[in-house]
Amino acid sequence: YMATNYTSAQLDGTGSLLTGKTLNATTGYTLNFTCPTSGSSYITMQTVQHVAGLPAYFSGSNATFSGYTGSYTADQTKIGFVVESPSGVITFTPAVNIDGDNVYINATGGVSVNASW
Repeated sequence: YMATNYTSAQLDGTGSLLTGKTLNATTGYTLNFTCPTSGSSYITMQTVQHVAGLPAYFSGSNATFSGYTGSYTADQTKIGFVVESPSGVITFTPAVNIDGDNVYINATGGVSVNASW
């Protein structure tokens, strides 16, 4: 695994493309996050839009949480995690191999992430 830090500025809006990263099916990847705002914020991973023929990267994927009670939603093109202040850990396990060149990670609410890909 290689740790990658994403600042809230890098995750705002469209977010950061996972260029050069491959997330292997059935392998757990850790997202350590900090969330400075009160209430809920979100971390999302989603496929590049308008690219025909991308696999259903997130269908069947799952996530576990520690340090807080989290929840997530997943469909073919994205997975979204509800995160709460001040911090916590998400372990994301894809059901299929994910080509990071086709996936963005973004967040709301000033969230920053240290990811072990």
